[in-house]
Amino acid sequence: MRTRLSSRCSRPARPPAPCPSRPTSDVRQLPGLYDSKVDKNLSFNALKAQADAGDKHAQNQVGATYGAEQPDKALPYYRLAAAQGLAVAQCNLGYMHLTGQATPRDLPQAVHWLGLCAQQGHFMGQFALGQLYLNGMGLPKDARRAEQWWLLSAAQGHLDSQRALRLLYRQGAEGFAPDPKQVALWTQRIDAGVMSGKPWKELR
Repeated sequence: MRTRLSSRCSRPARPPAPCPSRPTSDVRQLPGLYDSKVDKNLSFNALKAQADAGDKHAQNQVGATYGAEQPDKALPYYRLAAAQGLAVAQCNLGYMHLTGQATPRDLPQAVHWLGLCAQQGHFMGQFALGQLYLNGMGLPKDARRAEQWWLLSAAQGHLDSQRALRLLYRQGAEGFAPDPKQVALWTQRIDAGVMSGKPWKELR
């Protein structure tokens, strides 16, 4: 099976995407991440008015609303919000550069924006950097650095990061030996989180 950079846990409810079974270099498009600080009762026109007035949260929300169906309209709003330091917009913009949506595919720009997002502590930026390090996409191939970023994201309850860690410990990678004890540990944490409906960190 092929790995998808998933935005589950960040979007309104939708049918669940298949979970990745092994880390690969197949990086697919991420649907736009929404911003929890935006009033969900606003009409699109009201939201767009706020965005055009310079509100970074509204700018990202407008971009995410346009999303994959109209990426050429989403891109300018992501750029505006990302330039104001909004982590979720930096992640969205990084993925657009990574996948070539409405802009030529540009790995250095993808690394730049996803890195800024990750450094602010956003779990999706951290997950994405782990994927890039593991597969050597725009960054030196480094399973240890991938592990470090996934650990940060997994600690926030991001299920795909937790599963990526378990697979890494199970299968190993160049310069990274399999670790059955870690496989058992992460299996326990993943199962606890899934069964309770809460990230494992909330169960400690």
